[in-house]
Amino acid sequence: MKNMKIKSVLKKHWLIIGLVTLLLSSVGLIVWARYVDANNSMKRTIVSLAETDEKRFTSNLLTRTESPSPKTYPVSNSALEGDYYKMQVIVRNYTPTDTLHFYDSDIAYTFTAELVNVGGTAITNSAKAALVRYGTTGTEFTLTGGKYVVTANNQILNKEPNGTPHDITYTFYFHKDLLDATDNVFVKISATPTNDSIRADVGSLQGIIGISRQATEIVKTWSGTFSDEGAALNDQNSHDVEASAYDGFNYIIQGNGARKVSLTWNNTILELNPFSIDELKSYSDSIDSTAWSQTTSGNYTTIVFKVDSEECPRYDVQFYMKGTEIRTWSAVTGAVTFNPSVTI
Repeated sequence: MKNMKIKSVLKKHWLIIGLVTLLLSSVGLIVWARYVDANNSMKRTIVSLAETDEKRFTSNLLTRTESPSPKTYPVSNSALEGDYYKMQVIVRNYTPTDTLHFYDSDIAYTFTAELVNVGGTAITNSAKAALVRYGTTGTEFTLTGGKYVVTANNQILNKEPNGTPHDITYTFYFHKDLLDATDNVFVKISATPTNDSIRADVGSLQGIIGISRQATEIVKTWSGTFSDEGAALNDQNSHDVEASAYDGFNYIIQGNGARKVSLTWNNTILELNPFSIDELKSYSDSIDSTAWSQTTSGNYTTIVFKVDSEECPRYDVQFYMKGTEIRTWSAVTGAVTFNPSVTI
């Protein structure tokens, strides 16, 4: 009897039920489609560590520590020019581990350097002050208000219209006698944004730097490795890494000294980011305009370029998946070869 009533209801309201069913089916299709789109959007990512805005105002030697302790950096004979060791302080609007992203507006700041002793007290002795010089011409610090200081106003890290990071290099020269001095001379440095809102966003950079003797000469060697820590960790634990969850991977080239190196990849499954190629070529040309070459042989593309840690000690490039999906991490690493010493 119940079954007969149900059939009767179905016959009577078959049009309404059909419309409801069609509507629910459409909703299901829309939800499914959005899920697929969202899933694809999530897949089209590169393994990367998130960077905050405060990491877009950085330096190779300065930090955001408000009261930094004096720190000496070992120098090698390769940095000796005459009687002085050259040391460079770089201020950037990006973090070196992520050169594709930089601060989204100009950063105007004041750069100040003052000669101090190990306790942070201003040096007033002219003979000691002459042991440190500043600028590409190596001029002496100026005595101002009882302190030997150098101030550079209106320094600007520009948000470049062509989408490239920006940095400014400041050069200091430390006399070789400072390596054996009992009362060393340090440079107290600060880079402070002049815009209050930007300063609140990225902070200020400080440091107190000096030189120390290097026990041994730095070995001139370079390496190339994928930086994706999570995938690398799983690989070490012999897990089958789902590399197909991403469309690309970060690759780090870093080292010491000046060398000619090469990077080779399987172009049927990976593609090197064109911006990364342009960046590597730009650095290479600035070091040696004859070093760069790019060749393709079969399934492999090779670029040869010059690196110099004095110019840039680390390069971050990105590889994108191309063609057949790579499922395992070992397949990704096996598709790229870095040669740290090109002899031709």
